[in-house]
Amino acid sequence: MLFTFGAYPAATARTRGLKARLLQPTDWQALGTAAHLTAALAYLGTTSYQTALAAATSQATTLPSLRTVEHALHSALIGDMINISRFVHGAAFNLLACLAQRYELINVTTQLRRLSQPERRTIHLATEPYQLGLLALTSSAAWGACTSLNDLGRMLEKTYLRNEFRLGLASFGDSHDLLRFESTLDTAYLHELLVRLVAVGDTCHQQMCRIIGSVLDELTLTGLARFRFVHGLEAAAVYSLLPLHGCGRLGERQFWELAKARTEDELCHALQTLPGWQALAGATLRDTVMHLRRARQVACRNVFLRATPISIAPVIAYFFIKEQEIMDLICTLQMKRFRIPFASERLVRAAA
Repeated sequence: MLFTFGAYPAATARTRGLKARLLQPTDWQALGTAAHLTAALAYLGTTSYQTALAAATSQATTLPSLRTVEHALHSALIGDMINISRFVHGAAFNLLACLAQRYELINVTTQLRRLSQPERRTIHLATEPYQLGLLALTSSAAWGACTSLNDLGRMLEKTYLRNEFRLGLASFGDSHDLLRFESTLDTAYLHELLVRLVAVGDTCHQQMCRIIGSVLDELTLTGLARFRFVHGLEAAAVYSLLPLHGCGRLGERQFWELAKARTEDELCHALQTLPGWQALAGATLRDTVMHLRRARQVACRNVFLRATPISIAPVIAYFFIKEQEIMDLICTLQMKRFRIPFASERLVRAAA
């Protein structure tokens, strides 16, 4: 297959500039030693998250909820992707848009839960929908006008989620199974992400596949454990709900080996015996996920060291580095909220 390679010097320069604004070890130290949640938020307001947090606190007369703060932090990442995407076009733009559309998928599932569960209609399940601007699948104004599942389906009619939404809605009418409905939409999104990754044909294609494959490994492992041990689904039912295609270290054969496990401990033990997992599989699923995320951070840093201006790979790496930073921040703020001693080993970016 022949690919047309683009040149993205402006996009990579902007990305490197944004990367320089990521939190530094001194910032993590200050957050870790903050006496309480208010102090941690005050310090965070002096960093590159100042604008995002100002928007979150401007509407609150008291300390904002962590749900509002979390929304603001993720919105900062969306803003970065919108900023960078102005310097790319074609297949590369489509890939960046799809990365950001993970948050639009959150909009969809939030609406799905609100509209399918009448008892929640008067309760705000989240803050305002994420606004993706030029990266959005649908018009941002449409979310407020969505009053039924049929309205939601019409919003998605011209998107890559349309077929899965139709099928999910049809089966939901019989079973009222939101778990399968949402998992079907997740799988459709991840399939589209892989399609757009291939379409770019970047010089650093393998490095980008390694990063995204690691993400899919994590989603597959955590999904398998959740579906089998929390929801009690049989292995055959779980198989169709997981993003096995595109995983870096997991495939169909490995799935069936792991699906034999009856507990999470058995799953972790089975994982330790699989080729390529000895250095990543931990004693617990949480340990394994942390090992995957730390390995992904290393892969992302290596992209910045080795990529050239004709590659879009630094933008992809930045997305996942920034996303991990936000997850670590949320974990840190939760520790402060519940007055749990700060534990840096629970974080990834803080040790990067």
